[in-house]
Amino acid sequence: MDLEHPAITRTLRTGYHKPTPQIYGVDFKGNTVFVGDEILATDRMFFLLSDLSDTEIQVLEEQHAIYAIASK
Repeated sequence: MDLEHPAITRTLRTGYHKPTPQIYGVDFKGNTVFVGDEILATDRMFFLLSDLSDTEIQVLEEQHAIYAIASK
């Protein structure tokens, strides 16, 4: 008797479909931001956190930017 993991059975039956990430928007620096990415947001704009330097983060914090997770 052969046993197969349910995920393998489902994949063989339906095919493998990688979920398409949802786009949240384009930040002030032109980076595409996806839902779930960490951002720093001000009242007028947002920035992809992983693209910011330590100095940029410090300046944004001084401007009362808020840490958030991009979500729809």
